[in-house]
Amino acid sequence: MKHCAPYIWLLFFAWPAPAVAEVIQTWDFTQETLGWTANASIANFQSTAEGLDFDCTAVDPNVTGPAVDYGGASTAQVVIRMRSNAADGRGKLFYGTSFNEANSRAFTVTTDNLWHEYTVDIPALAAGARLRLDPCDGTGHVTVAWIEVRGTAGMPTELRLDNGTIIIGMNTAQYGGAITYLSLSGANRNLINIHDRGREIQQSYYAGQSLDRRAEGQSANWSPWPWNPIQVGDAFGHSSEVLEARIEGGVAYTKTIPLLWDMNNEPGKCIMEQRTSLDGNVVHVHNKLTCSRDPGDIWTETISRSQELPAVYTIADCYRLFTYVGDAPWTGEALTRIINNPNDGFIWDAFTATERWAANVDDSGFGVGVYNKLTASFIGGLAGSPYGGPNDGSTAYISPIRNAVLARDSVYEYDYDLIVGTLEQIRQYVYDHPPDNKFGAEYWKFDTDGDFEDWSSNSGVTGAEVSGGWLRFDVSGSDPIWNSPTTIIAAGMNHYLHVRLKNGTAGTTAQLFWANAAGGFAAARSVTIPITANDTAPKDYVVDLAADPDWTGTITRVRFDPVPSQAGHYEIDYIAICANPDTPELSATRAPWALFR
Repeated sequence: MKHCAPYIWLLFFAWPAPAVAEVIQTWDFTQETLGWTANASIANFQSTAEGLDFDCTAVDPNVTGPAVDYGGASTAQVVIRMRSNAADGRGKLFYGTSFNEANSRAFTVTTDNLWHEYTVDIPALAAGARLRLDPCDGTGHVTVAWIEVRGTAGMPTELRLDNGTIIIGMNTAQYGGAITYLSLSGANRNLINIHDRGREIQQSYYAGQSLDRRAEGQSANWSPWPWNPIQVGDAFGHSSEVLEARIEGGVAYTKTIPLLWDMNNEPGKCIMEQRTSLDGNVVHVHNKLTCSRDPGDIWTETISRSQELPAVYTIADCYRLFTYVGDAPWTGEALTRIINNPNDGFIWDAFTATERWAANVDDSGFGVGVYNKLTASFIGGLAGSPYGGPNDGSTAYISPIRNAVLARDSVYEYDYDLIVGTLEQIRQYVYDHPPDNKFGAEYWKFDTDGDFEDWSSNSGVTGAEVSGGWLRFDVSGSDPIWNSPTTIIAAGMNHYLHVRLKNGTAGTTAQLFWANAAGGFAAARSVTIPITANDTAPKDYVVDLAADPDWTGTITRVRFDPVPSQAGHYEIDYIAICANPDTPELSATRAPWALFR
């Protein structure tokens, strides 16, 4: 494999200059109110030497600006310099010729009575559009020094990278900056299906409960449906808004306001960013989701959903899906072909790729591999009939998946690789770049505040938080459960369970369940752990699982039941499964770029 930097340099030379934001409207409130008005929830509204000064006296205070001709800029940013001592920091900016929730962006205001600047990304503003600023949702004193609207013109319609081995293209005009073209250099054979805005290679996330919103314009084919922003657009054919698109230093960058897949042109109240680069026959991609949903919105926050990391749709010519699903990963054992049955109630097939990759290839064995070190859980298959090109209805699909709870202000990011080549070349790249926990140890530390490390609980657990290096929660007394994310623990090598906890309940036992090739969670695949009741001091518990005949093969998930049914407070410092009988390995086994907070 070769990497030819001159090709990228030539691309830079020929490509249009990146779009540059310029100021297209400014209001400096230190002289006058400049046509801005206040609603009935605001008092003492005036221009001062420091800016627009007012008191918020009731719920829903807001100030509204005059209509402006914004000159056709393709995207916009609104920058607000403001200080506030309000009772809450729930800011919101409305925009457009009429105000509604779909045309709004929530942002968090720091209420320390000091000056701060807030940047809010919004779509293009039409002639006659106005802005409305809601600085809080309660009472307090606010001063706005100035508001500035910055527009971007000359957005490139496509970003392309070509290193002499492969070419990748990201369409910004119609497909939200997602990956729409992937080919060998000079081959002119696009391996990506772009039949509709649900295909391509793109970011797609899920949160909250599934809702019937047909009365609000939801597609009847996708109802009920959860919160599901996707990078390209929606089921009605609308395109997501690209805010930024550029190539710098060999990296293509896009920033997008996605649409909700099931709704008719409804923004998802979040931002998706993507950074893409090439290395030989490999595409490196870093994806990031930043949520700004409204507090207490209709979807709720606490439901764990499978996330597509990412969704990869290839042409139906590459209809043969291969991976390794055995218990001896990294040893070169034979691959397995996955053949899905679309008539069994789920269009795709779910499988555990124990080497964390899968590939869609054509009859010659050439195609695209997807490698995500973060997970071994995949879904994929063929929809329609074999054979077809980029615009055909038939398509092949792969997605690495991992459960996560996306709260209204979540930031979620991850990396993955696309490998173009034969099955042998794809697998060799994976073998040359193994994950840190290649041999299947796991260590969940709960060291980052707010990071549950993708563990999820049931209704028997309340008030859960991660803070100060501990997973803290209350047990309601009704069969409390914590489920781990998908994993690939090599049972033969890693058979020591380490748990450090504080048990504030009257319970005297905890229980660990596991799933492997023999089946899911069941009493046969579990072990009981004696623990000390009403013990608020940290205590270490170590269990050797090797004596259990069902602790075998590849463990794909575990479940920790802190107590059978007793109520009280409980804290977990860490859960580890490893080869060391004395202490758990100190190095984190999760991929270092996997951030969830």
